[in-house]
Amino acid sequence: QEGYLVRKFFLHVSKEEQRKRLLARLEDPAKNWKFSLRDVEERRHWGDYMRAYEQAIRATATEHAPWYVVPADKKWYTRLVVAAAIV
Repeated sequence: QEGYLVRKFFLHVSKEEQRKRLLARLEDPAKNWKFSLRDVEERRHWGDYMRAYEQAIRATATEHAPWYVVPADKKWYTRLVVAAAIV
């Protein structure tokens, strides 16, 4: 029987970067379709979401299926870290 190694990635976008990306959706007509007022409303719960993510990651990380929490503000860096973890 072949074993499998599962790697889970949490791509963490900072609150400031998320703000920038939301504003970019408003400023760029090609990205307007991505904008939702609900996203703005949900930002009020940032701390709650971060605590929930941390709890979920801690509760579900195992030796055979670890989580990798990857900074995701810079896409090139995110891709580099994910690729390195896979290799």
